[in-house]
Amino acid sequence: MNDASRAHARTRTNTVRAGAGRIAVAALVAGALALPGAAALNAPAQASPAQSGSTSATSKSTATTKSTATTLSVRGPSQVYRGAKVTFTGTISSDGAPRTVVLSAWKAKEKKWKVLKRATTDATGAVTVATTAPKFNASRRYRVTATATRGMAKAYKNYPVTVTKAPANAAQWRTPFPADFTASWQRSSIKVGAEASFTVTGVLPGPTGRNRKIVVQRKHTDNWKTVARATTDASGAYTLTVPGDWLLDLQHRLYVPAVTGARKRYSQATRLKTTPTWKATGSTNDWTYLRTGDGLRQRWNPCATGPINYRVNMTQAPAFVTLDMIQRAVAEVAQASGLTFAYDGTTNRHAFPHDNKPWPSGTDLVISWTRNGQSSEKWPSSSVQGLGGITSFEGRDARGPVSIARQGHAMLRVGSSFLEKSEKNTYGVLKHELGHAVGLDHSRNGWGDQLMDAYYFPGRDSDWGKGDLRGLRQVGATTGCTTGIDWWGSSRSSTGTDGGTQTTIDQPEPTTTVRH
Repeated sequence: MNDASRAHARTRTNTVRAGAGRIAVAALVAGALALPGAAALNAPAQASPAQSGSTSATSKSTATTKSTATTLSVRGPSQVYRGAKVTFTGTISSDGAPRTVVLSAWKAKEKKWKVLKRATTDATGAVTVATTAPKFNASRRYRVTATATRGMAKAYKNYPVTVTKAPANAAQWRTPFPADFTASWQRSSIKVGAEASFTVTGVLPGPTGRNRKIVVQRKHTDNWKTVARATTDASGAYTLTVPGDWLLDLQHRLYVPAVTGARKRYSQATRLKTTPTWKATGSTNDWTYLRTGDGLRQRWNPCATGPINYRVNMTQAPAFVTLDMIQRAVAEVAQASGLTFAYDGTTNRHAFPHDNKPWPSGTDLVISWTRNGQSSEKWPSSSVQGLGGITSFEGRDARGPVSIARQGHAMLRVGSSFLEKSEKNTYGVLKHELGHAVGLDHSRNGWGDQLMDAYYFPGRDSDWGKGDLRGLRQVGATTGCTTGIDWWGSSRSSTGTDGGTQTTIDQPEPTTTVRH
């Protein structure tokens, strides 16, 4: 896995075993089997996408029957920061004569509308009227009123506006996001799927809105990242589509780069969420990181220049195991984590190689069915069904020191009746080991309703639980990029006691291998 972003990392000088156990089979009283085992953040813009659309308001006055109904097409923000400008802009129908427009705010204690500002339409009916938001959190109701004139009826429209505290690093966004830049998300929550997507449409009006580049940015832990691009048409209109093919739950915003004569623009952030197609069970806190012996979290770099390339050794797998089954399991890891994978073919090599021979060039992850003697790992008992882990080197991410994955390992036992007599058991254990191979340890409870539990019950559901899903998001794309230099590019396995309390090192190497 090539990583263009690795820089400035200390290296590790040993290869260790760490962690708390393997996945294994044990007899239960009832006769069932259980398997034990960013860079500086840019603040969102101050005002939300405008409340768009024209509103035709009939007269609320005692206008005569000869009065013409007024069409009031004015947009305003739905959220601003404390002390920011609250701007309403648009057009009001007229007979050519200027019309007076009044901006008011509802005073709950007095139970009446208080006039804040007055403005006058121009010859085309265009008008802009603004006030200043309070310097405390509040929910305000503003009203824009077009007063009655000879032949034109009075009309008004109400605007609920939420006033919130600006982020600490948002000083540069004290001016409000232009209310005339409309943005409308069709949906903010969808079911995950290969064809699922979010769509946002809107208009960037005026001469500078034509043929402008516009992007959607997603807020990861380390920074905002561009996920979709488009160009406005001749009228300033745009449509952008954001894929919903993994279980994300992140803020998104629109960004329009600056051009000559027009400053850059940001929209207020909108949280988009993709949800599982199954009912996830358990607690979202029921997960843990896979860690090195000295406590560093282990994860892949989602910002690397290529996917995680994996190869498969199925020569000793049960007859019902197919490439499609393995690819489905890998796809479910990708869907939950936001990491990307690419199948690179078969291999005769094994996970946790013992002979110091490298895997085929470009291979990042090996999935194998393995006997004793074919790997550096020995099956300690007939109850152990699978092993998974990561070989990594030291680096950093937005949360601090981290051990960055260079190789992933997922190994299943050959000759196990628990696996060879059940496709369902095999699929569940395979997903469990792949969870280790991307940075998850066993669940906190260890015995319950998470796929990453240390104990695996025969025939259990192989869907991810709530804790599994939260953990996979945290070791995946959500946390953002890693930085670190893999100086050696190869490592040797080690031997040691189960649980990481003792380590025997073949030779000093700048990597850490964790097996579970």
